[in-house]
Amino acid sequence: MRALTITLSSLLLSTGLLFAQNTNTNLVDANQNLYSLADLSPLGAGARSFDGRYQGVKGHPYLATGWLNLEVLLNDRDDWATISGNLDLVSQALVIGLTDGGMGSIPLQHISSVQVVDPAGVRHVEPHPLQVVTGRGNNEELALFEVLHDGEIRLLLELRKYFEEADYQGAYNNGDRFDSYSEQYSYYLKINGEYQSIRLRERPIMRALGSQAGRARTLIRQNNLDLGQQNDFIRLLQLLEE
Repeated sequence: MRALTITLSSLLLSTGLLFAQNTNTNLVDANQNLYSLADLSPLGAGARSFDGRYQGVKGHPYLATGWLNLEVLLNDRDDWATISGNLDLVSQALVIGLTDGGMGSIPLQHISSVQVVDPAGVRHVEPHPLQVVTGRGNNEELALFEVLHDGEIRLLLELRKYFEEADYQGAYNNGDRFDSYSEQYSYYLKINGEYQSIRLRERPIMRALGSQAGRARTLIRQNNLDLGQQNDFIRLLQLLEE
């Protein structure tokens, strides 16, 4: 395990992707990342004293607050590294705590797979070309997707957050007086080698399933499934492949 830790640290050093040491990293952004991991907000009203209406930052850019137990598989390895880290859903990167107290980032092009281990179970996350799955961006841009079902039919959930700035400027502006991180999770179903965007509604799901729709409707009735619920949709896909 020590060898694996050295591998991760060496990768960070060789790529220069150390938030704490990278002179190109904005200091406020770096501090914001660190405080967000501690579930604190460094950009409170005091930091924006030029306008008392500012109410700080709501939310965080990460998959969860605090450090997570992660199993990471790098592209050039065949063994998993166990680390404490998190997934930055704004910059789309893996962040890890360094021994000197700083925080480092590993870009997705170096990562094959990440497993998030918690008492509720294991979440499997993979980087994929954004354009291949969503039709957005280009094939060189990678994004984080959680694998919800992996069989003849594959179900992915795009994990992404956006940073939205406060809209409080102007004497008569009644917009939001805080910066915030908003979630935008989207589902993608892979059938016959092609990905398509899907909403958790019965009608679009039946259209996507095509020739399997008739059997799917029978299984929904027999098992009292609600396709508006993620777990029920996953269960339907499991039943279709039994």
